[in-house]
Amino acid sequence: MLLAAVMTFSLSGCDKEEENNIGVKGNPESNTTDVAVTGKVSEVGAMYAKLGGVVNLDIISVSYTNVEVGIEVSTNEDFSSSRKFRSESVVGRSFSAKAAVLQPDTKHYYRTYVSVSTLSFDYLGETGTFTTASARRDLAVTGEVDSIGAFHAWISGSANLEDVREAGGLATVGVEWSPNADMSDSYTTNFGSSLNSLGNFSLKISSLTPQTNYYYRTKVSLSILEEPIVGSTKVVRTAEIDWTSSLCHTWTIKSWRITEIINSKKIGTAWFYATDGTGHLQKIIDYVNMNHNAGLNADLGERTIVDSLTFTADGTFLIYYKDTDLRDIGTWEWGEQGANSRSRQLSYTWHEEGMGNDLLGGVATVSFFEDRTRLDLQSKGNITTELELQTSN
Repeated sequence: MLLAAVMTFSLSGCDKEEENNIGVKGNPESNTTDVAVTGKVSEVGAMYAKLGGVVNLDIISVSYTNVEVGIEVSTNEDFSSSRKFRSESVVGRSFSAKAAVLQPDTKHYYRTYVSVSTLSFDYLGETGTFTTASARRDLAVTGEVDSIGAFHAWISGSANLEDVREAGGLATVGVEWSPNADMSDSYTTNFGSSLNSLGNFSLKISSLTPQTNYYYRTKVSLSILEEPIVGSTKVVRTAEIDWTSSLCHTWTIKSWRITEIINSKKIGTAWFYATDGTGHLQKIIDYVNMNHNAGLNADLGERTIVDSLTFTADGTFLIYYKDTDLRDIGTWEWGEQGANSRSRQLSYTWHEEGMGNDLLGGVATVSFFEDRTRLDLQSKGNITTELELQTSN
């Protein structure tokens, strides 16, 4: 199917370029003996060419409704891995077609083809050549890191789409990134908005690991080309977690589960997801008492549902409960950081003993992610509570 041009580019080159882009010698219009006659090159850009041809269908006595007429193009003289560009109309015996999304600064071979629906072969014209112009700019340019955190990086770049749009092609632009210098096991984050012709962009790469080197490059994928076009590869290192700043938020509950260790084996529930951000303590206690004989006091009074949990920089934490003004206050302090760059232990203590404290007291392992944190709470005995929290704002 013929791709429509968005812009027009007139080739102004030296005599050698003009000679290379004539296509075929002689006057194609004077040829009345061949079914498919290859025509001239009328215009060449960096990624497109406008080509002409002639057909003599009266030789084979078929109508236009039974044939497909166009131009076959390849970078190989034997037309291996070729592409066909169909003409949308034939005027008299002449037609034109636009070959789009070609490789810049490359010699191409082309010829007219006539495909008849009732035949198993194509009529082919003689081979002509043309050379596409050089690209105005590098298509994919890797930019710099605008900002860097422990779990994300804002990366800029540009995809110079003038030649692509002039050819009528479609492009997907993004950043390819990997923890490996050879770009193996890579991921691609695509830019989701429209780009102008110069294609300057900045996008956020998420779900990174703290204190880790990441290699990145601009990546432009064209709908017709099999291989993407990539920019130079650069490297960035994510930051260390600011532990206190990351912890000190008001959190709501995303999900939770209870696990009991019996004879060195974990026995427990699957994750329960809290659709409203609350944690139903009564259900937790009922579950561990019924299924694990935990022996927890099930009388919570008004402290039945946890509404939110707030950590403060002065070493306190507050638990707020739903449908009541009651709250619990405790203290916390950091423990040692383990080998995992995103996890650290903290210990916490209740100021007042109350119902449910046995379930929550003890030491926690805090694991931070991009938009959430996870608390693994080791309580007294063999019961472990795991909470996934998300910020309330």
